[in-house]
This record gives sequence, structure tokens and C-alpha cells, in this order.
Amino acid sequence: MKTSPMNWIRRSIRVLCLYGLALTATTAAAQQSACVSLLVGAGYAAWMRVVSGDYATEWSDSFPIGQTRCKSLSAIADGQPYTVQISAVLGSSKVPCQPANMKRVASAPGSITYQAWGTTLSVKCEMPSEAASNADTGIKASKAGQDAAQKIKTDGGKLKPE
Repeated sequence: MKTSPMNWIRRSIRVLCLYGLALTATTAAAQQSACVSLLVGAGYAAWMRVVSGDYATEWSDSFPIGQTRCKSLSAIADGQPYTVQISAVLGSSKVPCQPANMKRVASAPGSITYQAWGTTLSVKCEMPSEAASNADTGIKASKAGQDAAQKIKTDGGKLKPE
């Protein structure tokens, strides 16, 4: 049985569309991100970013205690090392989350999430572990942390680290 040219064209278009959808799904699954979750009990609000060699993402918007921010790793080549940094609002340090120099695995779906806690002048950031799960969540935000929260409300994103 002969196939008409129109049927052949329709089938070809369907196959191409399905192939395009399959490629899109593969690319989307390879998109990975790095996140920082600021644990309840931390005494500061923060920004986060990802650094790899000479490349660095923009700092995230500031985020308060109890929230998480993520940055895409799509600009970092497969197998390249990267480090997530966090900076406390009103703090001056750019603290690398531990472990640092993680290797990007482009085929791995999902995200990597670090947990951050501490105070404005003593920022801690690690992969979830015994230390992070034992962080003192009963402490009140320090005066510096309260000042940082107020400053974010009034100045917003103008305070990002350089």
C-alpha cells in the first residue's frame, strides 16, 4: 500500500515533534541548581551565589530566616568544580558553604541544598549533617540580625555584597 505524500509529511512532523520533546525533557532534567536554606534560629538574613573559576552568578535576592534561595548551575560545564557562597546582610564576609569545590554532574536531576545558620559575624553553611540538625533553634535573632531584617525591609536589594 502506497502512502500519500501528505500522510508521509504528517508522520514526519509528528516524529520530529516527538524527537524535539524528548530532547527538551533531557535538557530540563540536566538542569541542576544549588540552594541555601537559612535555618530557623539563624541570626541574620542572607544572599547566596555560585562561584566556579572566574565565573560567578549574581547574588540572589536577600532571603530571611526560614526560606531557601537557589541558583542555576546551567552555566557551569559538566565536571567543573563550583562553590556556593553565602553572605549575611550587614556582614562583610563571603562564606563558602561546605563542602566547597563540588563537581557539577550535568546528568544529575534536582538540586543540592546547603543549610545555613549562625550569626551575622559567625555564618555557618554546610550540607545537612549532624551539626546542622543540632543547630540551636531556640535562640533569638541578635541585635545585628534584627537590624539586618529591618534594613532589608527599607533598602531591599541595594545592599548586595560586591
